Amino acid sequence: MSQGTRPVFRRPDQGETMAETITLTKEQFDTLLAQRAATVAPEGGLTAEALAQAFKTANTRENPQAPMVSVFNPRGETLHPRPRLRAKTLQNGVDLQEDTLTWEEIEALNVLPNGEFYVTKGTGSKIKFSVKFTRGLDEDSLERVDIHFPCKDEQRYDHRPLLEYCFEVLESAGLDADVSRLKALKKELDALRKG
Repeated sequence: MSQGTRPVFRRPDQGETMAETITLTKEQFDTLLAQRAATVAPEGGLTAEALAQAFKTANTRENPQAPMVSVFNPRGETLHPRPRLRAKTLQNGVDLQEDTLTWEEIEALNVLPNGEFYVTKGTGSKIKFSVKFTRGLDEDSLERVDIHFPCKDEQRYDHRPLLEYCFEVLESAGLDADVSRLKALKKELDALRKG
């Protein structure tokens, strides 16, 4: 390199400003180059609008809104949100949260009737399963649903899933149409969970 072609470096405090640094991935850089070839200005460079559009395209997220697919909702919470519980629902004094319940569990809890029922544990023994409604002052609105079944001490073992208990309660209450609908829903959602 000859002495006349050596680069000159100046510090910003000498009246010049430093250029801002832009960091791009290789894919973003390739996108910019491809777009430059398509939008070359008459002078041979990019127009301000073309450069702005190229940066916008390069920085656009592929999936701006995730579908929120999970085992709780295999259809995806974004496009097909799960139903809401009809009222505050407690199981043995513990508040049930919709984000920890599957779609079919929420629907089954929403159709449980008020009353005392008997369900079968995993061992074949029967236990009492009570559903108690707490109504609002207008006597029409449902404020709370309390579900209770023995689950302490020697009763804490061999429980079946809550959904199976709900099916058994609905069958004993004569709500066969709801049971058929919920079993079909469970079958459909299980197929989505596997796929």
